Amino acid sequence: MNQETREAVSPSDKSCFVARLTPSNLRTDRLLVQADTKPVLQVCSSMYNRDCSQDRFLTLTLTHYNFKRGKLFLPIDFSRSNGFMDRKCEIILLNEDGKPWKLFLTNHKTHGRVLIRSGWRRFCRQNRRRDNDLLTFKLVQTGTKPVIQLCSSMYNRDCLRGSSSRSQDRFLTLTLTPYSLRKFKLCIPGKFVWLNGIENARKIILVDRYGVKRATSLKPDNNYGKMRMGKEWREFCEANGVKAGESFKVELIKGEEETATHLLKFCTKV
Repeated sequence: MNQETREAVSPSDKSCFVARLTPSNLRTDRLLVQADTKPVLQVCSSMYNRDCSQDRFLTLTLTHYNFKRGKLFLPIDFSRSNGFMDRKCEIILLNEDGKPWKLFLTNHKTHGRVLIRSGWRRFCRQNRRRDNDLLTFKLVQTGTKPVIQLCSSMYNRDCLRGSSSRSQDRFLTLTLTPYSLRKFKLCIPGKFVWLNGIENARKIILVDRYGVKRATSLKPDNNYGKMRMGKEWREFCEANGVKAGESFKVELIKGEEETATHLLKFCTKV
């Protein structure tokens, strides 16, 4: 590990940070902390550390496969950061009102993915969840019997905002990779989509550096909210002089009306 400290400040407590203990810390007998005055630090429990981070939140889109197979696969990053890899245990799933359902957490032998089964289909039906619903779950409790709760739509977005500034949520940095060019595929990350409330949008207007507007389609790309733009993004990148391997920043300008088509405006290359 080459990063000596990693700051993860809680939105409700600016005095909290998480430090990663590395061999360098122990060898040099020091921990780098920025402060204007002489600080007094207290070591918090690992549970408090987790509360300061966003690793406890999970956002995904329900698919027909989820219902047909009665299984919900969890993202690897979420599973790893919360200690779910290689575990087999009972798990409690709470709905928005706190009503519990008992399910089972296990691992797929072939793919090594963590999944929830034995009650997932029943949970969805009784809570009126359908295909293409975008949901956010919060890990409430770890331990021998983990507890995960379904967040409400409003709480959903507040959870995902975390420590980020709301004024910065509209800015996005994209990278034009060789894969994007080869597969004719450029996507908007699911977190950005959800933070800005554009998960139901199916069209967006790309505005290049000259002010030229190009309407393009938006389609769901995976189960975690990522949206794939139509083919017009290639002309958009060419007009802005963006080449393979380069990154650029865009700004989302939302229409005032709910039915309005939003704009994605080029800002600069980074």
